[in-house]
Amino acid sequence: MLCFHSLQKIICDWAVNHTGDFRDQLEHGYRVLDLRICHLPTTKSFHWWHGVAGADITDGLQQIKKFLVENPKEIVMLRISHLKCPGTSKGLRKLEMPTVVTKELGDLIFSLFSDHLLPSSLFRGTTTFDEIWKTGKNVFVFIEDTLFNRLGHAEHFTYNWADRRVHGAKFEFLTNPHDVLHFRDNVLSAQRRTLPNDMTYNPMIVTHQTKNVVGALLRNTLVQVILFSAFAQLLCLYQTNDFPRRLLSFGEMASAVLIFLIIRTLWLSMDFLAFEGRAENLIEMAKIANTSGMSELTFPASLWYPPTRLYNGGFNAALRAWSADPKQYKLNIITVDDFHSSEIVDIAISFLQTQDSPKNI
Repeated sequence: MLCFHSLQKIICDWAVNHTGDFRDQLEHGYRVLDLRICHLPTTKSFHWWHGVAGADITDGLQQIKKFLVENPKEIVMLRISHLKCPGTSKGLRKLEMPTVVTKELGDLIFSLFSDHLLPSSLFRGTTTFDEIWKTGKNVFVFIEDTLFNRLGHAEHFTYNWADRRVHGAKFEFLTNPHDVLHFRDNVLSAQRRTLPNDMTYNPMIVTHQTKNVVGALLRNTLVQVILFSAFAQLLCLYQTNDFPRRLLSFGEMASAVLIFLIIRTLWLSMDFLAFEGRAENLIEMAKIANTSGMSELTFPASLWYPPTRLYNGGFNAALRAWSADPKQYKLNIITVDDFHSSEIVDIAISFLQTQDSPKNI
């Protein structure tokens, strides 16, 4: 049972990407919330979703609503995507939320925020905050086009900004900051050239894949005990073919420990685990990506990646560099993991304070 709960915690640790609730995020200055929601058939209720089901959405939505009421001049954007229905999986793939359920969710969201919703017709590329404040509304909702026909009724269409007004960059499942920064550098440059008057959306996050999780498992004490026990059994079995009736001697045990530690060290320092094996959970991985990136690897990042200072640094440093060159890079909506270690709000405020032009959205 202890083993099961420990492994369950490891899995859940890779699903949590923020340590604070919505109120905490909003009070820290974040104004775009990426809402991923699932419906649990067993409870007939909606929950937050990030690979596994989280808390019921009711409290979170109420936190957002309360903040909007208390801060009528603060503009918040809600991005709705990844609607799933766990418990109806087909193999390992979670099925999409049924249409009848998505419409129920749409009614819930649109009715809760009805007094705050901004019509999408307001956006012209040159819309200012003053123009928005005059409407008395302060919420944008943008829903992926593939979801909207299932999520919204016809009367909701006027409030969906969708991808035709907010252009999202292609999401790449990149497992280290170097690759993310290299990809985003090109995307942000292209958006400045091709979408000068449109709103753009970019996630500045590292996505955990098998490499990241394997690296975390090799650092987990319980997993190391299990692996070492299996390794010791195989070693003894190889020597005697009679393991069930023979225990390892002290010398054999010491040799097994040494060999296991050597294998583990070499494995963690391999090329594909240069960054990916450093963190034991998503929050820790995001913190490293935000604050230092590849720059504090045990071995220089240039051994595996091109020695480009910007790409081998953290996301905070890269965002500061990009914001210092607004003619080259287009920074509109940037989302992050672990908002406590991200400096994107401070970067955005500093950028606005240096601009003399009208504050467009």
